[in-house]
Amino acid sequence: MNKDEILFKARVENKGADIVALEAEAKAKGVAGAAAMIIGALLNMIAVIKYDRETPGFYAVFFGYWAVFGISKFILLRKRGAGNQSWTWIAYGIIMAVMTVLAVMKTIALWKAGA
Repeated sequence: MNKDEILFKARVENKGADIVALEAEAKAKGVAGAAAMIIGALLNMIAVIKYDRETPGFYAVFFGYWAVFGISKFILLRKRGAGNQSWTWIAYGIIMAVMTVLAVMKTIALWKAGA
């Protein structure tokens, strides 16, 4: 089998998707998620230093990110038939989604209070 035949079989198995592009996309999503967490943490530190309080909006972003991560990992694992491991991720995603809602509610309460 030559290189072209191997690539053709890989594309057929992956429904025409380019494996290099898929790997690059996965890494880019990881970097983007990490960057979002760092930016949120820096904004939270500024709020603590300047206003002497934390911002619950940061926690909403943080928990929201992990909620989406857990739920999407559950979906991907179920599609690949990963069995019982996937249920751990849906439980994690649901817990993080609840924490996201609580952080958003606290943020809205602070806005209404004028803080």
